[in-house]
Formats: sequence, C-alpha cells, structure tokens
Amino acid sequence: MIFVWITLTLLTVFLDQITKYLTVFYLKPIPTLPIIEDVIHLTYVENPGAAFGMMKDSRWLFMTVSTVAIIGLTVYFFVKKSNSKLENVALCFIIGGGIGNMIDRVRLGFVVDFIDFCLFYLYLLRFSSNNYRSDYCHCFSKSRSTKHRFFQFF
Repeated sequence: MIFVWITLTLLTVFLDQITKYLTVFYLKPIPTLPIIEDVIHLTYVENPGAAFGMMKDSRWLFMTVSTVAIIGLTVYFFVKKSNSKLENVALCFIIGGGIGNMIDRVRLGFVVDFIDFCLFYLYLLRFSSNNYRSDYCHCFSKSRSTKHRFFQFF
C-alpha cells in the first residue's frame, strides 16, 4: 500500500509542475483569464514570498521551513501508518505540493501561482500604537490589471 501513497505524492508533484508550466506558457502573456467573473480568475503571478507575497526577501527561510515540514510530514506519514485513506491522501497532496513549491523556489527563485479567488472585497485594519492612527490595508484589488494581481499590500 505504501507504493500507492508514494505514487500519489509523485503524481501530485508532476501535476503541480505541469500546471505551472502551462500557466507560464499560456497565462504569462495575458493579464488574467476569468473563469467566473469577479470570483475566480486564472492569473500568472510570481510569488517570491509566503502567502500573499509576504516576506518576499526570505527565500532561504521558506526553503528551510519547507524542507523541515516536508521531512516532518513524511516521517509522520511512515511512523503513524494511518488507516484513514482520507488522511493519507491529504498528506500526499500536502507533501507533493510542498515539493512542487520547493522545486519552483530552487529553480526559479519564486513560486508560480495562478488561482485568483475573490468572493468579496476585504479590508484589513492595522493599528499603529506609536501614533494612534489606523492604516487600511487593501487586500483584494478590484482592478485585475497586471499591477494589481492577487493581494496588494500598501
């Protein structure tokens, strides 16, 4: 049965890389491809950071944390030997996606992202305690131009 889980993980890595290749080939030349207008778009994004592009200059930190997480989840997978197929499939997807992102970071220096999901527009409020003022952080940009892809932090 372990062969099935290893195969599923490798298949996940393969599908991750092939979809990112297709994203670069077909989506990079265009600003965005709407699937459901104002809800789901396919948009080519080079993400040098973590979620939403945060901490973009920490490539080696992300590679180190990702490596530890991938190894930790792999050890957990083999040591626990869960009978839950759902748990095993989820772990294979997480490990495969982590390996796919690691390949991107090593090969390109960033992760290729392409799913732009926005069900509503969200504004985060950040308080600055040193001068008692509030700054609004516009998370979802209504504009889908190349300058406003995914999350725009000011």
